[in-house]
Amino acid sequence: QRVECTYIFLKSMLDACSTYGPVLREARMQANESTARQQEVFPIQWSLDSSRVDSLFFLGYQAVRKKSGVTGIDILQFDRSRPFARNIPYYNYFPPNLEVKKPLAYLLPQAWAEVAERMKLNNIEMYRLKKDTVLKAAVYYIRQFNTGKTAYEGHYLHSQVKVESDTQHIQCFEGDYLIFCNQASNRYIIETLEPQAPDAFFAWNFFDEILQQKEWFSDYLWDEEAGKILNENDALKQEFEAKKASDSSFASNAWAMYSWIFERSQWHEPSHLRYPVLRLDMPLPGKSLMKASD
Repeated sequence: QRVECTYIFLKSMLDACSTYGPVLREARMQANESTARQQEVFPIQWSLDSSRVDSLFFLGYQAVRKKSGVTGIDILQFDRSRPFARNIPYYNYFPPNLEVKKPLAYLLPQAWAEVAERMKLNNIEMYRLKKDTVLKAAVYYIRQFNTGKTAYEGHYLHSQVKVESDTQHIQCFEGDYLIFCNQASNRYIIETLEPQAPDAFFAWNFFDEILQQKEWFSDYLWDEEAGKILNENDALKQEFEAKKASDSSFASNAWAMYSWIFERSQWHEPSHLRYPVLRLDMPLPGKSLMKASD
């Protein structure tokens, strides 16, 4: 039955394409142009609005519960002798609960070759920097996320991602990718490169390297340096003492205190938890700094 239903569905689609081909092509072209020109925000997360409901005509069988001969516990079954035809609630309203403003372009460092390859496979137009340059960009820091405890499609998905934004001057290199948001595929670009989107490359573990801290310290060596850092920075020392006074678990954990100071020192690697894809608005490199991607 499933094969037959699939066949009928595909035939109906082909009939519709044959009958309405010119209209569908025109609608598709207009949709692409509208997406490429869209200047405002793009939604990247949605939630169900249970206060709005439609009605859907449904053919089904009455649900009953019968005792299982295997477990001895009631199990759901459908009584095929009791068919019904009735309207059922259909919840089909998902307003956005997180939106982002489209940047002029994203910069993807060439080190993330698997992401660049998927952009190419999806016909995303990209340019490459012709020489090393420093760009002023908006950057994200990953501040919170959850990771699934079991694999899904070969990945341990990240979800409920929270970020903090900052503006920095970032060293970029010859060969890095520039992806302008003036394309018919803007939704794909934004929903894969914004780390809070549920199907972003970050969610699918393509950027997990940034989650690993590479630089650490030895406490017996760091103790003296940590004291020096606090003594040379009165504001930091006051913040440290206030945290010790208000958080007893922190004050009783030497490693936590050392780590707190280390994270605020010059020795803490700036790329830790920094999402590598940059959001660019102005200024952007001129044409002399760009070339079309292969």
